[in-house]
Amino acid sequence: MPELPEVETVRRILEQEVVGKRIEEVLVYRAKNVVTGAEEFIETLRGKTILGMGRVGKFLSFRLSGGYVVVSHLRMEGKYYAGNREDPVEKHEILRLLFDDGGRLSYIDTRKFGVLYLEREEDYLQKPPLSEVGTEPWANDPETLLKAYRRKKGPLKEALLDQKIMCGLGNIYADEVLFATSLHPLKSCQTLTKEEAASIVKESVRILKTAIDNGGSTIRSYHPKEGMDGRMQNALEAYGRAGEPCSRCGLPLKKIRVGGRGTTYCPHCQRDEAHPFVVALTGPIASGKSAVGRYLESRGFHRIDLDEVVSELYEEREVLSRLAAILGEMALKKGKLDRSYVLALISKDPEKKKALEEFVHPLAYARALEEGKGHAKVLFELPFYLGSPIEERTDTLLYVEADTSLRAKRIEERGKNPALAIKMNEIYPWSEVKKKATLVLKGDGSLEELHQTLSSIKYLN
Repeated sequence: MPELPEVETVRRILEQEVVGKRIEEVLVYRAKNVVTGAEEFIETLRGKTILGMGRVGKFLSFRLSGGYVVVSHLRMEGKYYAGNREDPVEKHEILRLLFDDGGRLSYIDTRKFGVLYLEREEDYLQKPPLSEVGTEPWANDPETLLKAYRRKKGPLKEALLDQKIMCGLGNIYADEVLFATSLHPLKSCQTLTKEEAASIVKESVRILKTAIDNGGSTIRSYHPKEGMDGRMQNALEAYGRAGEPCSRCGLPLKKIRVGGRGTTYCPHCQRDEAHPFVVALTGPIASGKSAVGRYLESRGFHRIDLDEVVSELYEEREVLSRLAAILGEMALKKGKLDRSYVLALISKDPEKKKALEEFVHPLAYARALEEGKGHAKVLFELPFYLGSPIEERTDTLLYVEADTSLRAKRIEERGKNPALAIKMNEIYPWSEVKKKATLVLKGDGSLEELHQTLSSIKYLN
């Protein structure tokens, strides 16, 4: 969808193409798109001269002789094309203006969402839709903006898209502003500070002006004019770059949905008190996870061992009762969970394993997240990963692997049966987990080598 820079680019192009031209004939191919009525629209425009082009937020305006204004909103895929009046009618053409010099201007809209209004120049800014448009960023006051945003109960990304508060930002540039200000898209509007509101205004102005200078972004359906491409898409830091490394810290950018809109951000660089940076750490038994965990703890991560969280859950009467219902009464022995029996059962019965995980994983995640509240960086050491809500809610996954013989030696040093431990541990599809990892670490080298590798990764330090 074209946003303020793209609409401004269109305005500048049309200013060169159509200002000063007299409309000889008006052809409306789809009357529904003319909100104020196609018949009056046609009759009024005939014989008028286009005196100038304007823009309010994402709305274009054609100033006509006789004191009239045509207001145009391009919506999803609206485009204007200039050409000769004899050019064939396009498949999705909504409107065609024929000029007395033999030229024409066509409005084409594949999705047919764009709208046109005919208004009197004397009051068109005081009537909807333009009367409902908020202030543009360069005319905005941070304190006024702060008050308006704090009245909203939803996430900040939704507020940035509210054209009645501050106009001009759509999905593309809202992502860019959030990235530039290091604000999380799900941050509560009610926790916004005066300094953050000022930063939003400052970065909105900078980014939109840069985009205008670059002719906007030529992205998917939007194209300002045949043969002309915007260059701003080459400078975008967040939008459309999900999975690519963050330009600041190197962490792959993440895409979520906020208010039904795709939203790309950096979990490491954009966080707040309610959204810490959460790292999941997993891998086969005795692969070296603890060494990685200790290093990250020394770098300010609040370390939470999910094995311990699960063990605590298995001590609770209500949890044990539910486990007995899922796995059978034999899962309990003297009022406690018989881990040997359970491990043997789930290794043979995938359905029981799935049922156990669907019950335990959400509980463990909720407990761990509650414990992580108030910390900027949180580390979850996981004995499992696939099929868990943690998979969706953590920001990145570190996978640690080591040679099987070395793992067996480590397990033996712990006083356990290495063959049995490794066999039971392999019920998890580690190869699938590894594929999902942001980073695969080798846990069979020296501690110094492991620390060197970890210290070179910006988002972990």
